[in-house]
Amino acid sequence: PNGVPRALRGTSIPFRFNDLAGLTAIMDDDEVGVIYMEVQRNDPPAPGFLEGVRALATKHGAVLVFDECTSGFRRPMGGMHLHYGVDPDIATFGKTLGNGYAINAIIGRTEVMQAAQTTFISSTFWTERIGPTAALAALAAMEQEDAPARVHQIGVNVQQRWQEAATAAGLDITVGGLPALANYTVTGLDPLLVKTYVTKRLLDQGFLGGMSFYASVAHTDAVLDQYFEALDIVMGELAHLDDAALVELLPDGAAQGGFARLT
Repeated sequence: PNGVPRALRGTSIPFRFNDLAGLTAIMDDDEVGVIYMEVQRNDPPAPGFLEGVRALATKHGAVLVFDECTSGFRRPMGGMHLHYGVDPDIATFGKTLGNGYAINAIIGRTEVMQAAQTTFISSTFWTERIGPTAALAALAAMEQEDAPARVHQIGVNVQQRWQEAATAAGLDITVGGLPALANYTVTGLDPLLVKTYVTKRLLDQGFLGGMSFYASVAHTDAVLDQYFEALDIVMGELAHLDDAALVELLPDGAAQGGFARLT
């Protein structure tokens, strides 16, 4: 792909989530030093998948890294790997740690983390205290508010209400994702046209929303009721539109597709 030096060709080998056989073939054919993956984003791991990945990493002496930048704190405190009971060698966490403030963390087994002692790591922000201070406060608040459990339940409710709203409107949708990182798609319509139309129409009614929902403890029942009042209208409109009609209603065109898998 564009932007990747040719000298790096073959240094990163993609595999499909829940395809343990595919990963096994890669591990058997190549000298792999690291398996880097998310624990879950859309589809849940199939029974035995994460355990199989863990076993492959151990068998081949590879470091297993779980990227928890998105999934961390969306179900249990400390990451989705705790929910599934599979321990990586390294786990990474993003700005959720500081409730949006700039802070990241990499944690791992001592013998793996000690490798950093033989390299050079420097930062302009070694003495910056806002991020770590925000992280300590945010983690304390998450525990006090039981935030992971709350955002999970909020997401479950939103997914259920999406389905109910679509059924009432006569719209065929597919709901997916982690409850706290929920999303839905509309069957039979161009996804970018739908996303653009839904976003525009929700903005018209005072909501910044699209085809996904990142649950927060700030999403009270009253806020969600208002959101679904607006969404009911939009879904009712979508039920009577096709792609040609959406194009006519979006003179500025559809939103850009953004990042997508290239391999």
